[in-house]
Amino acid sequence: MKEKVFTIMRTTIATRLSFAAISVMLSLLFGTLMAGTVMAQGNNSEGKTTICHATNSAKNPYVMITVSNSAINGEKKNDHSHHTGPVFNPDVHDQQNRGWGDIIPPVEGVNPGQNWDAEGQAVYNNDCALAAPPSTPPSTPPTGTPGVPNTALNAPDNHTPLLLLAFLALLSAGALMARWSVRLR
Repeated sequence: MKEKVFTIMRTTIATRLSFAAISVMLSLLFGTLMAGTVMAQGNNSEGKTTICHATNSAKNPYVMITVSNSAINGEKKNDHSHHTGPVFNPDVHDQQNRGWGDIIPPVEGVNPGQNWDAEGQAVYNNDCALAAPPSTPPSTPPTGTPGVPNTALNAPDNHTPLLLLAFLALLSAGALMARWSVRLR
């Protein structure tokens, strides 16, 4: 009789632990997916947008600032959307020839984007710093799979490692459940 009670207790404990492990793993997976969704929205949290603000310095033509969306909607006199001009070009602009404009990403219902062409996006995606001039190709070819960047798993918007970790955790929880159920039979 004691053996039967002990077996039932072990089964109950194993079942509860298995469900707890699965719940934790599903929570981690759901949290990872939700974090990815929040990160993808990123730029317009709380009605603010990060822009590249044009300076008057040819050595440092842009600074990254985060402004209220009302500062880029074109309704105020000193609105950033009035800082017009092309993207800074070192071949054209210098301390005497200023006139480059802000780089503003498109914000739905606020601003369609300003200087948001490939050149402006390159500056914006480089933390508002000008892209370095092209360097000479390395003498040794890079290692890795051709056509696949070596930094794919390090990209801030790539959640593959987190999803892989969550999948492995769920797989481990399933293996644990199978092991306990075999022991209890």
